[in-house]
Amino acid sequence: MGAFKYAVMVLGVLYTAAGIAKLLPAGSVHEFMTKGFVKYTTVFPLIRFGFKPDPAHFQFAVGIVETVGGLLLLFGSLRLKKMTAVPLLVIMMGAAWTLHQLDEPISQVAFPVLCGTGLVVLLTQSEEKPKTE
Repeated sequence: MGAFKYAVMVLGVLYTAAGIAKLLPAGSVHEFMTKGFVKYTTVFPLIRFGFKPDPAHFQFAVGIVETVGGLLLLFGSLRLKKMTAVPLLVIMMGAAWTLHQLDEPISQVAFPVLCGTGLVVLLTQSEEKPKTE
């Protein structure tokens, strides 16, 4: 198994864990994320068009997409992984933009940027052709 497959597996584990932490109402990580989503909705980009999501619903939706997306990154075919990368990439772009708008330190903004970069690399991968002897 090449380094690329390991990197996709790491992304899958990260997204699955982050999604589950957003969905299960237990522990300090969930509380931290819940407080974060209250802040995130204050700079939600669609506010200027009159749409401000409920923080709990926003957190739930992102948690579902990340959990399902993480599982597909772990167990799906390359085609499924690529389809999964698109909504996850949108979430990562939104996360980076939101953290930047909230004047969070660059160390906070870097994580979604790095995960998004991994997803872009995944999107550029071509199907492996079976080797013929």
